Amino acid sequence: MIPWDILLFLSLGVAAIFLAIFLGMKIIGSILFKRMEASERSKGQILMTLAGSLKKSWMFLILTIASYFALQIIPFNTGSQEVISRVFFTIFIIYFAWLIHQLITCQTESLIADRKEKRRSVTSLKFFNRLFDIFIWVGVGLLVIFMMGYDITVLLAGLGVGGILIAIASQRIFSDIFYSLALHSDHVFEEGDFIVIGDFRGAPGGASGRIERIGLRSTHLRAPTGESIIVSNKELTSKAIYNYSKKKEARMSLNFGVSYDVESKKLQQLDKIVKEVLARQNLVRCGQLAFLGFASQGPTFELVYDLETSDYDEMRSVHRQIGLTLKEGLEEAGIKMVGG
Repeated sequence: MIPWDILLFLSLGVAAIFLAIFLGMKIIGSILFKRMEASERSKGQILMTLAGSLKKSWMFLILTIASYFALQIIPFNTGSQEVISRVFFTIFIIYFAWLIHQLITCQTESLIADRKEKRRSVTSLKFFNRLFDIFIWVGVGLLVIFMMGYDITVLLAGLGVGGILIAIASQRIFSDIFYSLALHSDHVFEEGDFIVIGDFRGAPGGASGRIERIGLRSTHLRAPTGESIIVSNKELTSKAIYNYSKKKEARMSLNFGVSYDVESKKLQQLDKIVKEVLARQNLVRCGQLAFLGFASQGPTFELVYDLETSDYDEMRSVHRQIGLTLKEGLEEAGIKMVGG
């Protein structure tokens, strides 16, 4: 048992060292941050991010350093001293990894702010920022295991059959990550684009929606009806992607038929009615009416028009308005519509 006078001496020593380091670093931090704030405009983005991260975590750093050095005067046995050292070094490793994470994240956000109009660059920056985060924390995890005294090579080798089973089970995950890299490198689409997923031989008609997030394993879409659609990246690379946001203009068509009971003179008014319908839509650049043939219920026509927009929501809205206005115009002219 330690005599009370030695225990008192050690306690005073621990308290003195802790307070000395605590007050010293508080003074240093106060001076340092005041100078940084005074010269804020002259500092680069990276230095300002580092200063902000240090300022937020300065108290934690002070307490950790002061505690580490204060404990050094206590005569622990060799095993206990080694454990204490490893614990504090692990804390420092995680702390500096957090600083690197803050620098990378802030720099990425700064680049994103500068490239708001370039959605392709923004999407790639977000993707590679997440990928870099994974590499950082996986590296930190392996380093912490090493600091705890474990041999990483032996640990990996000891997985044996278990490691093979894990690799087989993770094959789908790594496959999706690989296809995610392919999507980013090919710039197929970006966040905010409206896409329709079809197949190579068929017309668009599969899942459709506006892209909300491109992840490492899957891509999240928001359907026009509001529900969320999650599609694996592997599936996206094996399907035909119809990206409506890539187009500067859009061409749409509307088929309709009229009854055989309609007189030929009234059919001559179709061109005039169509022109009036299209003239009411500001986004319509031009259009024409084509005769398709004679169906069982009457002659059929196709209205083809070009839109000065690539926004899918606007395209569908104009298409709906044209259809309703055309029906109204035909009814006013006494022309009966039938199934086209």
